[in-house]
Formats: sequence, structure tokens, C-alpha cells
Amino acid sequence: MKKVIFQFIALLLGIVYFDQELCQKCVTNINGILFLVIIQMTFQNMFAVVNVICLELPIFLREHYNGMYRVPIYFMTKQFADIPIFVVAPAIFTAILYWMAGLNESFDRFLVCTAAVVVLTQVVVTFGKGGNFGLHKACVDFTQTYSLIYIEVHIY
Repeated sequence: MKKVIFQFIALLLGIVYFDQELCQKCVTNINGILFLVIIQMTFQNMFAVVNVICLELPIFLREHYNGMYRVPIYFMTKQFADIPIFVVAPAIFTAILYWMAGLNESFDRFLVCTAAVVVLTQVVVTFGKGGNFGLHKACVDFTQTYSLIYIEVHIY
């Protein structure tokens, strides 16, 4: 489902910014594309991670206090297990939007853009997971805070 949402938003943004020219007048549009990519990757991935961590927190705390594993081990295995999900979806999103918007025809620059978006996604995922470990109230605070920011950014 997540990939479908990413693809739909990429198509929607691709239609809005279809075939941008690379000229001085279009710099604002290109900056807008880059801004929306950063916002989209940040908020969508942050919500996914915060919601999952909040759901898994009672199980994690029970198993941690029973001595089954330590926090860093859980964090690292969760991060490695989620790598395919948080690499494929941003790569597809970038591929759709990059070529529809006509940012640059060089394949090398496309790969750099895709790598930057994937790294941004990994940083957001790490922040979302790391900020919530062992802090039950923080899960609710993160979700409420980012929900308000997400709503305000997407309404205006």
C-alpha cells in the first residue's frame, strides 16, 4: 500500500511539474520540486516509523525487560530489516518524478538524486526509530507534533 501511495503522489507531482525547462525563470519551480520531495520523504516515512514503533513498544519493552535483547540490537535489526522497504519506495518515487519533471537528462545526475533521496529517507527512519526507544510518552508527542506540522504544510 505504501508503494502505491508513493507512486500516486509522484505521478501527481509529476503532472503538476511536467517537463520543466532548465532556464533562469524555472529555478523557482525546480526549487519547489526539491522542497516537495524532501517534505514528502520526511513526513511520509516519519509517520510510518513512528506509528510502527508506537505499536511495537509494549512488546519491545516486555521482551527487553525479560532480558531477551538490548536496545541497540533491536534498533539495528529493525533498521536492517526495513532497508528494502525504505529504499525501493523512495527510488520509485524519485524515478517517476525526476523523469516526468524533466529535471536533467543525465543518468549520472539521476542516480545522485536517487541516492540523496534514499539517504534522506534512511536518516528520517533512523531519527524516527531512535527518538522513540524507551519513551512511551514521546511516541504520542512525536505523532501529535508531526501531525500538526504535516496538516499545516499540506493545507497551505
